Amino acid sequence: MIVAGSSGRPATQFDALFNEAASRFPTYLPLYLTRVNYLLPQWGGDYDQVDEFVERAVKRTQATEGRSFYALIYRDLVSKHVGDDFFAETRVTWPGMRDSFEDLTKRYPGITNFLSYAAFACLARDRETTARLLSGISPDYDLAGFAGNVTSFGCRRFAFERS
Repeated sequence: MIVAGSSGRPATQFDALFNEAASRFPTYLPLYLTRVNYLLPQWGGDYDQVDEFVERAVKRTQATEGRSFYALIYRDLVSKHVGDDFFAETRVTWPGMRDSFEDLTKRYPGITNFLSYAAFACLARDRETTARLLSGISPDYDLAGFAGNVTSFGCRRFAFERS
């Protein structure tokens, strides 16, 4: 799929390849991350196409993964976003991410999922959710790298200090 995307094959050919792979391995996340990458603006796509793809991915995987693919795909895309405000410049919504992260952390309660959830809550400026999540996470864990330029210090300050 990476070769197909990088070689500039028409979207119909690339989509056919993706659909064949996803029908064989419907919850193999790297397939979705590879396909959605080539829908980004820097590859000639746009965020409307990205969001349509993410919603189709959620529908395709919902029986076993619930809404978790929404958070998983957008969590990957935040590192590829070229801009200043991920939520304003893409079609991702905080309510969609929050619901998806709630589902993801119930299904897969690993620390990486909680850290990324907290980082995205901070990025979305949701003080209540950020404080709730950070209250259950050791301050020794670092949020850097999970959602744009957020830092543990900045998110803890945002969540717990009142001006």
